[in-house]
Amino acid sequence: MSEPKKDSRKSSIKDQKRGLSRREALTTAGKIAITAVVTAAVAGVGGYLLGSAPAPRETVTQTVRETVTKTETITKTITATIATPPTTPTITFEGATVNVACMAGGPEGPHSSVLYYFKDQWEKLTKARLNVIEIPFGELHEKVLTDAVTGAAVYDVAKICATSLGDLVIGGYVISVDDYMRDPRFPKWNPDDVPEPVKRCVMWGGKWYGIPEDCDGIYLYYRRDLWETPDYRKRFKDKYGYELPDPPKTWDEVKDCAEFFNGWDWNGDGEPEYGLCQSLKVGAQAWFKYLAVAACYSVMPGPVVDRYHNVFHFDPETMEPLINTPGPIRGLEKLIELSKYGPEAMLGWDIGPSWDFFVTKGKAALTWDWGDIARMAQDPKRSVIKGKLKAAPLPGSFEVWDRETKQWKKFDKLVRCGNILGCDWFYVILKHSKNKEAAYHLCSWLAAPEELFKTVTVIWGSGVDPGWRIHFPPELSDGWGTGNLREWITVGGYDENDAKSFLRAVYEQYFKSDTFLEYLKIPGAPELMDSLDIHINEALVGKKTAKEALDLCAEDWRRITEERGREQMKKWYQESIGYGLPVKIRP
Repeated sequence: MSEPKKDSRKSSIKDQKRGLSRREALTTAGKIAITAVVTAAVAGVGGYLLGSAPAPRETVTQTVRETVTKTETITKTITATIATPPTTPTITFEGATVNVACMAGGPEGPHSSVLYYFKDQWEKLTKARLNVIEIPFGELHEKVLTDAVTGAAVYDVAKICATSLGDLVIGGYVISVDDYMRDPRFPKWNPDDVPEPVKRCVMWGGKWYGIPEDCDGIYLYYRRDLWETPDYRKRFKDKYGYELPDPPKTWDEVKDCAEFFNGWDWNGDGEPEYGLCQSLKVGAQAWFKYLAVAACYSVMPGPVVDRYHNVFHFDPETMEPLINTPGPIRGLEKLIELSKYGPEAMLGWDIGPSWDFFVTKGKAALTWDWGDIARMAQDPKRSVIKGKLKAAPLPGSFEVWDRETKQWKKFDKLVRCGNILGCDWFYVILKHSKNKEAAYHLCSWLAAPEELFKTVTVIWGSGVDPGWRIHFPPELSDGWGTGNLREWITVGGYDENDAKSFLRAVYEQYFKSDTFLEYLKIPGAPELMDSLDIHINEALVGKKTAKEALDLCAEDWRRITEERGREQMKKWYQESIGYGLPVKIRP
């Protein structure tokens, strides 16, 4: 990041970033990319529908090698009803090697584990070779961008965080896969099965640049056993004057629940437990967790994406930052208040310790986090809460800051803002790849129904969360889904009640929310989010008030916008959020 020396505060931000474990968004490669960008064409893509008619279903017995911890694996025999994949023409790529850059997680860790799990099967199918190149999360954006800018051509495919897409598309470094999607030679995945917000994550200017896989989203999790204990329910009502909310529907209700369960021994281990836990470490995931709270106070619902509706980060007409308006400020104030009901150490926790605290130790009554929690809760080697988990969409609000009238607008019903917070990891094919067809075959094969279902269930550490139509049983998705609940239990190893609660929560958040938090994927997005991360930490540790911290963040965002060109940033922002287009949430 290039910052004027005369601004000591900006220099301080740069110094802090050197120690961050996540990413340094724009180094030399990023600076090169800024000068090399080209304008993305806005063109509609339509006229195709992928996927074949489902083949007959059959009952089979199969042996699945299943990773259950970082150091242990088990083999179990299961009987399940699975869909026989449709017959597709055989296409091979003998002699080709597909080099895939992905986040380093090893054979059993997030995202890289998917490639290792399917490697032998895909190589046997195609006669090609798959080479997994693991890169630490904090270096992934930089290394992929450097490879693209310099033309080194080390990578054919990159599995990227969605925040990286803008730099890669605008720079002309990745290809559109529209033609491959229509080509009958390749494995089929149905784009109509992909939730609309995830589609917007992987598309740009109406074209598909990513092959989707992950459906991120942050959900509320809480303990079924605690909520169903009659004595606790009575004590809660006696103290707060209303029934223990199941689920908590507002952040004020979350606060009351966290306060109630905080500081006493409700699990019988002789030690006081906590109301909640969270990962609030700077340089990690805290800014995602903040946005999860702030969105419901900040995003005004409406039928169209316009200047005052369905936007969060910037005024789309002026590119003035909105991060320090009353909605986001209230969200940060609420996060600060909530943090009092968890262990003080969580201000230094990344997701690992927080997940462990909730799933393995069972020391917190609730949390809000990604779909990984639901999957890890089923792991018999790791979890003490299997069969005790409830999930719900994130809480909403009965009032939202109205930027048009400059006042809080009150609603008679709860307004809920859906989210796809996280990286929503997906595959892109680099323009300089010499094996584009083999690369697309790999990506589309991983997105095909059978492989993708295994990814979100059998591979415990995949880091890939459900959200496609094929994942939802019809009885949990108002008849829309084409999934099978029994497969989640027999193949995925889920407790039935846990599966029902989780899948319904995902469906409701994706498809029944009133509005949606836009995903920031424009060029410079990593730098913008790093600034937010640093400044919310200043508020969480008490160095700044919520308003002071977000005012400083807004200053950074203005500077970043000016450095990249306000008019160009406005064009990219409007393209990325579908400015002027109808909002589509319902399936």
